[in-house]
Amino acid sequence: MPKHPLQKYPSLLAAMLLFCTITGLGAQTRIGIVIDGPWERNQEVRELFESEITDLTTGEFKVLFPAEKRIVSNWTLAGVDSALNQLLTDPEVDIVLAMGVIASMRVCQRGELPKPVIAPFVIDVATQGVPLRDGKSGVRNLNYVHIPSTIERDLRAFLELIPFKKVAVLVNRALLEAVPDLLTNIQSITNKLDVTPVVLPVGRNTENIFAGMPDDVEAVYALPLLQPNRDDFDRLVQGLIERKLPSFAMLGPDEVRNGLMASINTDVLPRISRRVALNTQQILLGTEAGEIPVAFAAGQQLVINMSTVRAIGALIPFAALTEAEIVNPIRTQNDRVLTLESAVKEATRANPDLASKAREVSANLHAIGLTRANLLPQIDIGATALQIDADRAKASFGSQPRRRLSGTATLTQLIYSNDAWTRYNAQQQRQKAIEQELAQLRLDIAQQAATAYLQVLQAKTNERIERDNLQRTRANLDLARVREAVGFSGRADVYRWESEIAINRSRVIRANAQRNATEIQLNRLLNRPAEESFLTSETESEDIGILNELGPALPFLENQGKFRVLRNFMSQEGMRLSPELQQLDALIAAQQGILNGKNRALWAPTVALQAQVDNTFSRTSADLSLLAGAGLQPADDLNWNVALNLNFPLFTSGFKSADRQQAREQLSRLQLQRDAVADRIEQRIRSAFHFAGASFAAIKLSQAAATAAGQNLELIVDAYSNGLLAIIDLVDAQNAALVAEQSAANAVFAFLIDFMEAARAVGLSWYEMSDQDKFQLIQRLQNFESNAQR
Repeated sequence: MPKHPLQKYPSLLAAMLLFCTITGLGAQTRIGIVIDGPWERNQEVRELFESEITDLTTGEFKVLFPAEKRIVSNWTLAGVDSALNQLLTDPEVDIVLAMGVIASMRVCQRGELPKPVIAPFVIDVATQGVPLRDGKSGVRNLNYVHIPSTIERDLRAFLELIPFKKVAVLVNRALLEAVPDLLTNIQSITNKLDVTPVVLPVGRNTENIFAGMPDDVEAVYALPLLQPNRDDFDRLVQGLIERKLPSFAMLGPDEVRNGLMASINTDVLPRISRRVALNTQQILLGTEAGEIPVAFAAGQQLVINMSTVRAIGALIPFAALTEAEIVNPIRTQNDRVLTLESAVKEATRANPDLASKAREVSANLHAIGLTRANLLPQIDIGATALQIDADRAKASFGSQPRRRLSGTATLTQLIYSNDAWTRYNAQQQRQKAIEQELAQLRLDIAQQAATAYLQVLQAKTNERIERDNLQRTRANLDLARVREAVGFSGRADVYRWESEIAINRSRVIRANAQRNATEIQLNRLLNRPAEESFLTSETESEDIGILNELGPALPFLENQGKFRVLRNFMSQEGMRLSPELQQLDALIAAQQGILNGKNRALWAPTVALQAQVDNTFSRTSADLSLLAGAGLQPADDLNWNVALNLNFPLFTSGFKSADRQQAREQLSRLQLQRDAVADRIEQRIRSAFHFAGASFAAIKLSQAAATAAGQNLELIVDAYSNGLLAIIDLVDAQNAALVAEQSAANAVFAFLIDFMEAARAVGLSWYEMSDQDKFQLIQRLQNFESNAQR
């Protein structure tokens, strides 16, 4: 009998049968769950796992989590074993999820299983007696997630923060009873670290912990405390703080946020739930559970609760603070919050260099008053008390009294003075020049403040990137330890990553120092104490609103023809707005006035009017008989005179001619200087916009490079974790991702800094312009483009 065509392709037939089983028949998969015992977060964690599995399998499979197939045990081995037996023998349960450390351990110790089981919380393969072959369980229907023990790593990190010789180790009582070898493991690790442990079992009640804690305990290390409720945990934290005991949590950042001092572990539950979802999907697709890899890298991130640190009076090393995620950082009510705009405005208001120049402008304004005073009436008054000897008074025949008190008032008015008017007009123009110096300095300070603020953001971003890279390196160290545990690599990989961590920590410290330096620079420009703290409203380059404000002008940076129009327009604007040119224009006007005055000096005289009044207020009696005998009358007490003076230097031996030539050469020098400055300004404008255009184009390119490098790194990490690539491949990929991420972040800041330089070159201070001014600038640009196309 001839074979059916499909019989010739058995693999194809098997695939079709599997497909029909999974999708065509619409079969339901019921997952039963065993939980070690009651815990406040049971529902939260269970829903996280259920959500991840549902999200990943929806559309392919119909996965159910029946409430009646969910068993919460009683924290005992017998209770957990009973729950496992119930679900493993239940025909309505297709997959069992052993969601607990005890449940994971007990199911892994059973050997072959009647149905697929996933155990996501295996914490120590050797101590718990869990099977491991070639990175897999090697046991039919058994898959687990191996989370390498972090006890030694945690204690080493704890010792870097706080030195101690005796540590209390808080262990979940049920876990200690289920894994008695855990006590031996803790003792072995602490002996290696030259630390004495005091292991304290913790059940639901935390009140008895301190009764069993020796007085000479110097620190406390807490393994996951799953039985106490939140109130009991808070009492534990408060008791540790009252005793000034530093604490370290294995579970991770949640316990640190709730009051323990520090941890180096990340929140692994979301990642474990995703791994369980992927493994569930593989099982549903037909992969044997015992052949699914079990390795899992927990990752590292130092987290420090500074509120607890302050409460116990601990001193944390600077190196640790620079790389840690800080919970409850030190904040004061006086912390300033700066934005890019407020930093620019504060600088132009408070900068001491600008204030000094403003005083110079004010002083020169009074100099105008000095030159103007020469053109206005001058009134002098005086008084004289005179006494002469008796012989002289008698010899004057009565014309000179022996004692006389008189007063004088003199009025002087320049009717016309070429020199005085020339000085007055020149001083007015010099005032305009000094005002333009102030405007120039104001633009410089505004640009410096904007650049300094952007450099603060840039430094903060680089520091974050370096921290992330350090965290990535720590995760890779975990991967190397997992690879070593499953036989993919040797100890050399671990040493290499430990070396990389030391290098990365140094880079983080350097990045932190760079951020501090940029903050000091900004404080100087704002005339604030050098190390006064402040917050930045913007945290990343994407938060800076100027990119949105520049929206209508950005197309001019993307098109070569439009870009040329932009440079031409801005060069024209710069010639109109530049304070450097306006300053020289004022000096040229002043010098032109001086030259005109020198020309008038050839023929213009100086004309002045002077009037004087003299009055004798009192005199001693004089012998006037001689005057009367001579038929003369004595003068009265009031005398006055008026004089008109005209003065013209007729011959100066060539002084006037030389003076005119000098003034003419000075004018020519200023005009040539203006031409040179105009050329430099145009060069600065065009060069600045070329740099801005290049940095703008680099934004998209660097972001694309960062995305590609990040995706490549993910692939390399996955391949490395599965033993397919060597460490050098991962190191290269990580370095490439670091450089690409820094380039992407710096590209935006480079463009903004280049834009601030371009605006300054034109003579604009973007954050001192009103919205109307900005709109009109864009309108003029668009009109200029329209006219250029005609």
